[in-house]
Amino acid sequence: MRVNYFRDEPRPSWEFQYTTGGSLNRRLTQGGHVIVGLGIDIVEVRRLADALGRHGDRLVDKVFTAGERAACDPRADRLLAFAARFAAKEACLKALGTGWAEGLGFRDVEVVREGNRPPHLVFHGAAARRAEALGVVRSHVSLTHQPGTAAAVVVLED
Repeated sequence: MRVNYFRDEPRPSWEFQYTTGGSLNRRLTQGGHVIVGLGIDIVEVRRLADALGRHGDRLVDKVFTAGERAACDPRADRLLAFAARFAAKEACLKALGTGWAEGLGFRDVEVVREGNRPPHLVFHGAAARRAEALGVVRSHVSLTHQPGTAAAVVVLED
């Protein structure tokens, strides 16, 4: 089956072929990437603040990598920065199609930002294995926050 979008505009077309096992193989025929996962999440900052008040650095160590801590700890808006990264981790696990199932943990997904470049994701452990199984070669993450809420959107491409 061939699917073409936007008849009036040249767009990539995808060929779908069923294998003998009944699974669906997808191949992009004109270059580019295919979205294999999309996730979104929103966090109430107050709930994260309450959890940090109860558990302190133990919670931060359990949820965030050393790199994420180094990026967030010196910030004046530390709580908002952590909340946005927490939302990104949740959104990513939705994009991977697993949620917290299949042995994935908070630290298996890391939000990395280098200088003024946009943030990106680094996968570890079970998340890396799941991303590889999906054929993920590129990730996009958008973080946002304002007093009271933080949110993230994750797009995974093959």
